[in-house]
Amino acid sequence: MSYKEKTIWGSCLIAIYILYTFLSGLYVNITNQTLNEDVLSGLFVKVVLMSVFLEILVGIILAIVNAKEADQGSDERDNLFSLKAIRVGYGVLIGAVYIAIFITWKGHQMTDNAIMLPGVDSIYSVLNILVCGFLVAEICKYATQLFYYRRGF
Repeated sequence: MSYKEKTIWGSCLIAIYILYTFLSGLYVNITNQTLNEDVLSGLFVKVVLMSVFLEILVGIILAIVNAKEADQGSDERDNLFSLKAIRVGYGVLIGAVYIAIFITWKGHQMTDNAIMLPGVDSIYSVLNILVCGFLVAEICKYATQLFYYRRGF
């Protein structure tokens, strides 16, 4: 397995872990009826800090373990796989943005909807959709890249 593929595996697992952590924290606060703007803001900050810290940590560990391969740049195949995967991730992200725009447009009419978070303003529901959409888009992008690496062309 190449260094590039290992970094993609690491990033994919990090994104899955962060999405799981975010959604489980959201679920716990909704079921305990403790969800408010401060708790949700804390979850958003936690997502950002975890993603930065874990990506740096995995990058350092993989660079130390694979020092020779880490110095090599991307080849044409890596770039092609990346471009194909970005197209998939972009499609997922655009879907989340459309949902967020719809919520912004019709949010005041959707108070008892499953998409709207209870106990917070509708802008936090929009931000929730965008954060989840970003994480799902990243997971789809990494999964597509891994698919192409495993397929071989």
